[in-house]
Amino acid sequence: MDFFQTLVNTSVELCYRGNHLKLARKRKEWEFDNIVKYNFADYYITAYWMYKNITEQSSINVWARGSMCSSVICYALGLTAVDPIRFNLHSERFVNDEAPNFQFDIEASRMQDFKDEMKTILEEDDDYFGLPPMVRNLLKETTPMPYLGNRRKKRIPRNLDEDMICYTLSFPQLLSLRDVYEDRQKGYEVYGYEPLDSILSFTRGLLVYQEQMLDILETIFEVPYLEANGIRKAIMRGEKEKVAAYKERFVRPGNSMTEKAWSVLISNPHAFLKSHAVSRVMASHYYGAKM
Repeated sequence: MDFFQTLVNTSVELCYRGNHLKLARKRKEWEFDNIVKYNFADYYITAYWMYKNITEQSSINVWARGSMCSSVICYALGLTAVDPIRFNLHSERFVNDEAPNFQFDIEASRMQDFKDEMKTILEEDDDYFGLPPMVRNLLKETTPMPYLGNRRKKRIPRNLDEDMICYTLSFPQLLSLRDVYEDRQKGYEVYGYEPLDSILSFTRGLLVYQEQMLDILETIFEVPYLEANGIRKAIMRGEKEKVAAYKERFVRPGNSMTEKAWSVLISNPHAFLKSHAVSRVMASHYYGAKM
């Protein structure tokens, strides 16, 4: 545990020096405390060993996707190129009471090299950090992808919002929002409630991302982080009785603004994972990956 804590602390200090360091430290502490609380530190150590150390030593390209891109610790450790603070992503989408779901793409032509290198190390010491079971689990979420064989570009556009929206609204369950979003190009009617309008401003007043659901719950209803993620799950799973109970608990009767915010919160049970959208768009710019 001392090794992991030292690694995390040092990585965050180096990664965020001079830029969002105070916020990064705060988020790092919250993530670390929950990782330790639920005994998941070994997952992070294993992922770091596999997808940082081995891939760098063997010059194998790897790319993170999914909710892990919302973790400050994963970013600081170099497991993902997505800065969750820059893109307003939420740690609790990855760091919670469930085992972390690390998802990686790996250079297809080097997949066997990657496995061989791990096998060699593990055969030399079959109790290497006690890793073998976790290695097998992580490999199940590792996908060989040809695009990672392309030469990586050094720069990407600073603003990726429009690319992310185009990617997100291309999925069948969200196509109905695409026309509405495009129709609002020249302007749209706001809700008249600043916290809500602020959360929805970059998606033209529409609830598009799961992270916006968490923003509404945390900012407007002051729901604790992990509980907010549980409410998000209940909404997206269509658990009507649970959602109704949450509404009774958090929405103040007769308060039109909180009523309005709750109606927006439950308006899109197919909301997309913003951290995944960021990852795919960045990969398209860096490596020419198809979106």
